[in-house]
Amino acid sequence: MQDRRTGKYVAFTKGWAAPWPAFRQIVRTESSDFVHWSEPEVVITHKHNKKDPQSYGMTVTQVGNVYIGLLSIYKNPGDETIDIQLAVSHDNLHWTRVADQATFIPNGAPGHWDSGMIFTAPMINHGDKTLIYHSGWDGAHNEKNRRAGIGLATLRKNGFVSLDAGSEAGTVTTPAMRNVHGPLLVNADAAGGWLRAELLGADGNPIPGYTAEECLAVKSDGTAQAIRWRRHDELPETEEALRIRFVMQDASLFGFYAGEEAFRLEKMIYE
Repeated sequence: MQDRRTGKYVAFTKGWAAPWPAFRQIVRTESSDFVHWSEPEVVITHKHNKKDPQSYGMTVTQVGNVYIGLLSIYKNPGDETIDIQLAVSHDNLHWTRVADQATFIPNGAPGHWDSGMIFTAPMINHGDKTLIYHSGWDGAHNEKNRRAGIGLATLRKNGFVSLDAGSEAGTVTTPAMRNVHGPLLVNADAAGGWLRAELLGADGNPIPGYTAEECLAVKSDGTAQAIRWRRHDELPETEEALRIRFVMQDASLFGFYAGEEAFRLEKMIYE
């Protein structure tokens, strides 16, 4: 991949843990010219047991200011099948496994074309969907005679995980952020409830004009819905750090966009 933040080319590939060949893990190397590459460094390793066996590669897609990894999990020890888990990074260097290493794209049922192994391409956003093209085999890694095919997995655009509130209202507050003035858009399903947002200053208190009470509630399902207040349509231009507190009931929040990413999305939506 080419990192839009740094401009560098970055490769994530399979590497061996010591003593060689103990088990497979993910190593990372980068280049400024696609010719000279840095020494590979381990970014994801494993316990090499049935809960956390080993990996067989990872494709990475840059989504906003985060990096989403589709990690191929090779179950050895285990049944020798390969399926997909999620990993996330905020700097393209340090990676966290998602949802206690739960399966993200599972193998098909026994006998199906993808029942043995799955490998993915980088993700593509198209319209309101995220598309994940992948190859599949009807046999596990240790099987000699197996057939292959190509499939497509889809989900709502950037809908990898969500924070959900039921009949009792819930809140979530972001870390402090700077230079995020402009539109604030949410990827949320509030069709059966509502979602509001308020801005918090450095003292942790709501900023007048940007409180939850002054926010016009989002009550629909959409991947880029604008947050507005009674007297403001955008985030304020300020050099001070801000936090965003989302308040919601009977709603799911998949993500939000602010700053340059929100400008780009809003232009696409309204023009």
